[in-house]
Amino acid sequence: MKSILRSHWDVKSESTNQINTSWTKKNDEPNKQAPEGGKQNKSSDKRYHRAGFYFKSCLYGAVPGMLVAGIVLAIAITFWMSSPQQTSTDVSTTNPTRAQPSTTVPTVVTTVPTVTTVPTATTVPTVTTVPTATTVPTVATTSATGSVCGVNMQWNATGVTVAGVTGTSGSSLNQLSSPMGVSVFPNDSTLYIADMGNNRIMQWPMSAVSGFAISVPRPYDVFVDSVRNLYVADYSSAQIKFFPNASTTSSVAFTGWGSSLDKPSCVHVKNKYIFVCDNGRNAIIRNGSKVAGSGNGPTGEIKESYGLVADDNNTMYIANTDHHVIVKWLASSSASSGGTVVAGSAAGTAGSTSTSLNTPTSVTRDSQGNLYVVDQRNHRIQLFCQYPTPTTIGITIAGTGSAGSTSTTLSSPTNIALDSSLNVYVSDTGNHRVQMFQRIA
Repeated sequence: MKSILRSHWDVKSESTNQINTSWTKKNDEPNKQAPEGGKQNKSSDKRYHRAGFYFKSCLYGAVPGMLVAGIVLAIAITFWMSSPQQTSTDVSTTNPTRAQPSTTVPTVVTTVPTVTTVPTATTVPTVTTVPTATTVPTVATTSATGSVCGVNMQWNATGVTVAGVTGTSGSSLNQLSSPMGVSVFPNDSTLYIADMGNNRIMQWPMSAVSGFAISVPRPYDVFVDSVRNLYVADYSSAQIKFFPNASTTSSVAFTGWGSSLDKPSCVHVKNKYIFVCDNGRNAIIRNGSKVAGSGNGPTGEIKESYGLVADDNNTMYIANTDHHVIVKWLASSSASSGGTVVAGSAAGTAGSTSTSLNTPTSVTRDSQGNLYVVDQRNHRIQLFCQYPTPTTIGITIAGTGSAGSTSTTLSSPTNIALDSSLNVYVSDTGNHRVQMFQRIA
């Protein structure tokens, strides 16, 4: 196709050139020489006639074409001018169809008020349920709210480890190993701990991460008085060791006692009397004399004991461990006359109800005479109100009744102490720590 167009273009160019040359010949003929031969003139005439033929053909073809185009254009203009109403009706009919989508706009606007459902965000005030965090005290308390023992008393059931490392037995100064007795110095709440497994007494300042050690072979209990004198039940030496002003040098606490001790397991000092639990003799010794344990049964026989407390009248409250009771023994009573059960089953049977105990190991009391009992095998601390009316129904203030190592559980606790604010300190023997349960009301 390209070769055909090229040859056509060449022919056309050639004819045009010949027309130009013939035109030039005609005009310049006087100045040119005549052609040399007739043959050459004939070829020139042929080219001239061919170009003229092409020129006339183009001219004759163009004129009709222009006439036809003009006619078509005139017809088109006439048709367009004669139909304006049709086009206007087309526009008018199409406009409503375009306007219809705009009628849906109000529906879009009507959905906008649904966005005004954002005021449901006014439910955010339900976030004000955060004050339910104030329920932590109620969750954290296992004692009854309101009047307890004649006053409003409550303890946080979530304990705080104040000495030792939970679940870890060790001999470092920040560790304990099977702690037994615990006592609180009333002036600054320094703890004194019978760290039995490490053969030492630990002096542990409040809020400290470690303590100071005083060497004592196999101590079962410790008592600190108002001037910081220490009394230690040295189980293996069968002695009560005395450390004046918490010094590291000790002496035997008693002299001239008519009888010796055998396996002392607790010590308590009151009114210049030294009270000792003697598990080797199944008796309570006061200043060398046997004052309880010669009777029979839960009320008269002392069968293992790891704690006692005395009041201002020298009346004793004894944890009669293997009889599962707390016995009140009057100072006026003889060693054989027996006492009165104030907590636990009078039959001497173990139990886990609010009126029973299972292996109570220690007991202490507050200024109102209320009793705080370590219920060892129930892994809990029980409060037995004695004021204004004595009751044998216990209230759990620490522990859950099951052994554990969390902040709310205990594992075979052994001893207990109170500070001046009635915060409760427990030697959590199985967890190798001392737990503090804060009084919050």
